[in-house]
Amino acid sequence: MGLRVNECTNDKGLTICKLAYTIDMESQSIHGFEVGGVNPSFIYLSEICKVLDIDLKELLEDFSEKILHSYITRLRIHLHLYTIN
Repeated sequence: MGLRVNECTNDKGLTICKLAYTIDMESQSIHGFEVGGVNPSFIYLSEICKVLDIDLKELLEDFSEKILHSYITRLRIHLHLYTIN
């Protein structure tokens, strides 16, 4: 997934710093995400997808089924909590 973000930022002519600034995230976190050491929250994944003009599904297509299932479960919980408030 991090490699896909890297490809998309390069395609858009963005730097890690510019992407980080746009979504209000530390550039070190995005770098960690690109190399696989950091897993961003769904809020940041959503923001990254907006900036890069890609679908979340497209970003996650390289994930294993287990990791994808974990993200989907977290997203459902997040959306459920959001609708309660």
